[in-house]
Amino acid sequence: MPAINPAIDPGVGPRPFPYQACPHRGAALSPCPALQGATEMSEPIPAQKAPYGVNVEAGNDYVWCACGRSATQPFCDGSHRAVGLRPLVFKAQKSEEVWLCGCKASANKPFCDGSHNKIK
Repeated sequence: MPAINPAIDPGVGPRPFPYQACPHRGAALSPCPALQGATEMSEPIPAQKAPYGVNVEAGNDYVWCACGRSATQPFCDGSHRAVGLRPLVFKAQKSEEVWLCGCKASANKPFCDGSHNKIK
């Protein structure tokens, strides 16, 4: 049975955590092994205690890692699925170098606000 996608299947609401569509088992209501033992909303972890300087291009969408677990920092690689957090999608307003938060504590996510200076 194919997984149900609430985004495209009308009348179907989101599944309660951790019962989500599972690519590992292919069943919509089977707990995903990647979610076993995960809490619904884990805290983000600092990927590093400094921002990432990144060149962005105007009009392009970028997916910033909000959980700190991605191997492709500062961008998302899907690791958040195991901890219940979601990445942040943003569109570059102009082509420039931006400083993306590496500590995941910024009040101006995805951009650095200096919060890494307060982390011990």
